[in-house]
Amino acid sequence: MPLTTHTFKAVQLCRGNGLEIGALSRPAELDAQVIYADVCNNATMTEVLHGLRGGPYYDCDKLVEPTIILQPPHYYIPIDNDRLDFVYTSHVLEHSPNPVAALYDQLRVVRNDGIVYLIVPNRRRTYDFRRPATSVTKLMRKFECNDFSFDPADASELLWGTTGHAHYLDKTPERLVEIQATPGPHHYTVFTPASVLNLVTALMPRFNCEMVYFNAEDIHIHVALRKLGPAPL
Repeated sequence: MPLTTHTFKAVQLCRGNGLEIGALSRPAELDAQVIYADVCNNATMTEVLHGLRGGPYYDCDKLVEPTIILQPPHYYIPIDNDRLDFVYTSHVLEHSPNPVAALYDQLRVVRNDGIVYLIVPNRRRTYDFRRPATSVTKLMRKFECNDFSFDPADASELLWGTTGHAHYLDKTPERLVEIQATPGPHHYTVFTPASVLNLVTALMPRFNCEMVYFNAEDIHIHVALRKLGPAPL
């Protein structure tokens, strides 16, 4: 990701040894030792990206080969507790089957005072602008129920509610079946600045972390969480 006024904070906070999840062909330019994780290797990812309508949206010749492959259905990070200085993700959480569990797992692997830095799309500036923000209640319920499924009702809302994107122009029952069969590339969670702040407010006491940075001035919502200690779960 090119450095902008909104990503300088990531450079400041993400130091030492860390992990970036979902870099694809645009890894963050961090002043750190970084290992990379994704849900598949580059060969498979190239097939996925070329299969997207209007895609591939990324330069497949520049994909970063991940060292770690995250395995379904949980996509947990196969690293012991308290080992990293940071975890960085950009436009990843909205694709997760359980975003709260993903954040918990990311906080788990960083040391006390470590940083989880996340960037998610701001609904009002994307093709999700007509869709409702996903409620904190729903996200927390999925976490508490250990639910890592993609709800078919969410797929329907996604298809019918998304506006102005080549991948969702064909609004037919057949297209809905295709989306349900390939949930990974889609925005199953919709974020607004308010919904992100509400979610972080709910998570901080539960996950024993604090928010040290927030920015929602453009298409991206930036959040940095600092781990204070083991989560009281």
